[in-house]
Amino acid sequence: SRRRRGTPGDRVLAAWRQTCHDLRLGGRRTLTAEDVLTGQPPDITTHLRPLAEISNFVRYAPDDVTDADAARAWDGSDAVRRAARSRTPLPTRLRDRLLLR
Repeated sequence: SRRRRGTPGDRVLAAWRQTCHDLRLGGRRTLTAEDVLTGQPPDITTHLRPLAEISNFVRYAPDDVTDADAARAWDGSDAVRRAARSRTPLPTRLRDRLLLR
């Protein structure tokens, strides 16, 4: 429902929050997009950089955000999730899922 609810800007920011959560940065609200990009491996940065740019755009020029931007943000978020999951061993993913961190 987060992918369809709210304005396009709201949906872009929801995708950004989901991505930060997937990268285990969910509780650190003061991070800038550049902070999130720093230290990420190249396979994640490839998908994360365009999402960071869209989220910055939403924060500073929210009137020009379109449904296509929101869809692109969620596509980027999904790609980051897949890349992050491929780097995390299955037992760790299962443990995290069960402990609901």
